[in-house]
Amino acid sequence: MGMMNNCHFRVKVSTITQGSDVALLFAHPTQPGENPGGWMPKPDDSLNSMPPKKDEPDNGMPKFSIDQISKHNSKENCWIIVDKRVYDCTKFLEQHPGGMSIIPFIYMTCYVFLINFINLTLIGADSILMNAGTDCSGDFNAIHSSKAKSMLSDYYIGDLIDNYMPKSSEKNISNQSTIQWLSCSLTDKKCINNNTRIFRFTFQSPNHLDLPIGNHFLIRALINDQTVIRSYTPIKISPGYFDLLIKVYFKNTHPKYPNGGLMSQHMEELRIGDCIEVKGPLGTFAYNGRGQYQIKNGTKETLHKCKKISLICGGSGITPAYQVIQSVFRDPKDNTELSLIYANRGESDILLKNELDGIAIRDKRFKVYYTLDDPPKDWPYGKGFVSETMIRERLHAPMKNAQSIVLMCGPPPMLEFACIPNLKKIGFKDSEYFIF
Repeated sequence: MGMMNNCHFRVKVSTITQGSDVALLFAHPTQPGENPGGWMPKPDDSLNSMPPKKDEPDNGMPKFSIDQISKHNSKENCWIIVDKRVYDCTKFLEQHPGGMSIIPFIYMTCYVFLINFINLTLIGADSILMNAGTDCSGDFNAIHSSKAKSMLSDYYIGDLIDNYMPKSSEKNISNQSTIQWLSCSLTDKKCINNNTRIFRFTFQSPNHLDLPIGNHFLIRALINDQTVIRSYTPIKISPGYFDLLIKVYFKNTHPKYPNGGLMSQHMEELRIGDCIEVKGPLGTFAYNGRGQYQIKNGTKETLHKCKKISLICGGSGITPAYQVIQSVFRDPKDNTELSLIYANRGESDILLKNELDGIAIRDKRFKVYYTLDDPPKDWPYGKGFVSETMIRERLHAPMKNAQSIVLMCGPPPMLEFACIPNLKKIGFKDSEYFIF
C-alpha cells in the first residue's frame, strides 16, 4: 500500500557526462521533503488528502463503536480506523502475503550510496496487523502516499460513531509494543566520528520491546510541528534499553539534499532525558539462533535451518546484519558460518569496522570483505559495486536443501541490479536469499 509497491514508482535510469566520465543517474519520482527535482511532476495539494467519501455520513452505511472495532484485531479479522472511517483489511492481508514490511525511500546518485531514512512508506501485513482494531489515522496520514490512501476505499465498510474522540499520542507503559507507541528517553550518546553517533534509549521498565534478531521498529517524533516516522534497527537491545547507530545527515552537506535528514538531525539535537516513541517489531526475517531462522510471509510464519549465512550490506544497512553476527558469536554452541560483503562510498563511511574486524580475527567462522567506490591508495579490499566475481570468491556457495542462505540490506538499486541478479547467476533460488 505504499509508493514503492505501485505502478507509479519507477527509478528512471539515464546517462550523464561528468567531465570526461560517463555515468548512470538513477532518478526517483521525487526528492526528499519539499526539495525540487525528480522525474514526476508534483501533484496538487488536494491530491494528497484522503479520497472523497463514496457516500455521505448518513447514507445508511454501518456505524461502529470503538469497542466493536477493537475486537477485530487478529490476522483473520483485521479492522482499522482512518479519519473516522472503518476499513476491513483482512482481504488485503490475504491478497498481499509477501513483501517487505517497511521500505525506506533510498536515494542514490551514480557511484554514491546515500541512505536517507526519508519519506518512509508502510506496506505489507506487519504494518497493518500492528494497527488492527485501533485508530491509526495519525500514523497512516504521516506516512502513506495518496496512492495508498486511495487504495483504502476498496476496504471501506462503515463509519466510526461520531461521539468518539481519538486519544492523543498514547502514554504507553504496556509491553504490547506491536499495538502501541512506547515512550523511551535518551540516556547516553557517543560520538563515533563527525557524523555518526550511538544513541541509547531507555524504557520506563525492563519489560518493553521484545525485538527478534534481524527485525526493526518505527520511531516517531514531532519535528517542526509535523509527525515524522522512520525505520531503524538497533545494534544492541537488552532488557530496558536499546542502542541505535545513526549516521546524521546534516543540512547543506550534499547538494542534492540541502535539508539533510529530518529524523537524524532531530536525534542529534536531543538532550539527555528527551523522549521519542517506538513501535514494533517489524520484519520478514528473524534469526532464532544456532542456524534456525523464521520467515514471515504475510500472516504465515515458517521455521528453517541453515549451516552458512552470507551477508551483503550497503551503508547503514549493516545494522540488521550486525545483530545476526553478534547473536551467532556470543553463543558458543552456534556453529553457523558467516561471510560479509560490505559496500560503502569511502573508508570513512564504513560503520562498525573495528567491531567487524575484531570478530573476524577472533573467530575463523566469520569473514568480512569491504568494497569501496572511492578507496584510498593501497586499499587491500574491493573496489566498485558488488559483482558476481566478488560474491563467488567472498561468500558461501549455494548448498542443497537451502543450507546456505543470503541476507541483504542496502539501497534498492544495489539489491535489485547488482546483488539479486548475481546471486541467481551463481545458483541461489528465490527461497534462499532475503532482504531484511
